[in-house]
Amino acid sequence: MEQAKHLPVVYFKVDQNFKILETSDQAKQEFIRSSDFFSLLDSESREKALSFLQDPLNSSSIELNMKSISNPLSVYQVSINWDDQIGHIVCYPANDQVEQLAIQLTSLRERLDDTNFSLLTKKEELERAQQRIDALSGPLIFLSSELVLIPLFGDVTIDKMQIINEKVSRELYQSDSTKLLIDFTAVDHLHPKGIDLLGELIEIIFLLGQKPIITGLSPSHARLLSNIVSFKQIKKINNVQTAIKQML
Repeated sequence: MEQAKHLPVVYFKVDQNFKILETSDQAKQEFIRSSDFFSLLDSESREKALSFLQDPLNSSSIELNMKSISNPLSVYQVSINWDDQIGHIVCYPANDQVEQLAIQLTSLRERLDDTNFSLLTKKEELERAQQRIDALSGPLIFLSSELVLIPLFGDVTIDKMQIINEKVSRELYQSDSTKLLIDFTAVDHLHPKGIDLLGELIEIIFLLGQKPIITGLSPSHARLLSNIVSFKQIKKINNVQTAIKQML
């Protein structure tokens, strides 16, 4: 995969024994040089990782503790796609910003329960924190000038989708991209109003001339989205690694 080094994600090409054959530049920036992928994992994560990564039918992702250069215990979402005896591994960090903001949000809520002091100010802080979490739950990752990845995180709610729809519409309109991946791997619950706005987002994407693909759908997600007319027109691929490989 000649373009692998240029992918703006942490990517490892491995053999059946998880010896590293090739990496992206992003992987070299985040991890020390190693010939063995499992040497990059925390010791307690290795057994868990082995059973998951060896399964050629596994199309989901797993959360693993990895030893990055900046932090010896970093949490990453790890996915793999096997092509014959070659594995393609993509790792992206658990959204630390979302986690930190969620902690801040919880703290603010507890303080509001305890006191009415500066109630209006604290309420505004709560709303801003929630809006930032919602915005970070659907980031646009430009894998190339033409290909954009949007990984969705957490629950798909009406408030979250309003923010994501506005951001995605604006940034896609200003970009030259023509291909789009929407990844549902990290999505939990789909709320009815959130589904309606997701349908509107798909229609906007079509109007902007994009060619969207959806990846990481669970059977329950697929059933809930089946009534969206525009959803039926979109190509579905089991996992994001396969989709990226086909579209690059």
